[in-house]
Parts: sequence; structure tokens; C-alpha cells
Amino acid sequence: MSSGARVLMLSQRRLMPLVSRCLSYEIEDVIRRVDAVDLVAPAYRQLGIQVVQPFALAQVLLNRLGQMTKQLEELDRRQDLSKLAELKKQLAWLEEKLEDQDRHAESR
Repeated sequence: MSSGARVLMLSQRRLMPLVSRCLSYEIEDVIRRVDAVDLVAPAYRQLGIQVVQPFALAQVLLNRLGQMTKQLEELDRRQDLSKLAELKKQLAWLEEKLEDQDRHAESR
């Protein structure tokens, strides 16, 4: 570590050397050019444990959110169906009353 560094940057460039992460690496390079930076870039080692990456965790959370949204939509649909059933009962009652009025009017 240099004594004049103002920033300590943890880089993932050696942990995940993926093209999809190159923008992050470019940003690191720009910051290193414009400021005094100590860069820590640990090397990847297979430790036999699975490290959950932030993007993977976000994907899991988004998938769960999607499942919950579908469940809520299904619940709304069930409530709408129960409302529809209630409206059908009311419509049947109104039709019955109208038929009663028609019969009553015809009998006069």
C-alpha cells in the first residue's frame, strides 16, 4: 500500500474475469488514473464453497417477487370471480323480480 493513496479499491477483476464486467474494470482504471488509489484484487481460488454473487442474489429475489406477484394476481382473480358470482346472484334475483312483475302485470 502506498502512503499517498486516498482510496482503497477492492477490485473483482481477478475474481470474475468476465467480459460482462468490463465496464466495472474500466471505471476502476479511470479512477486509478485520476486519483491516488491502492488497488486490492484478490485472485480467484476454488474453496469448495459457493459464494453468492450480488447479481445472483438479486435474480433470486426478483424471481421470488415475480412468484409473489403471480400469487397476488391469482388472489385478485379469485376475488373478482367471487364478486362475479355475487353479481350473477343479484342479476338472477333482479330477473326473477322482473318476471314476477311481468306475471303480475299480465294477470291484471
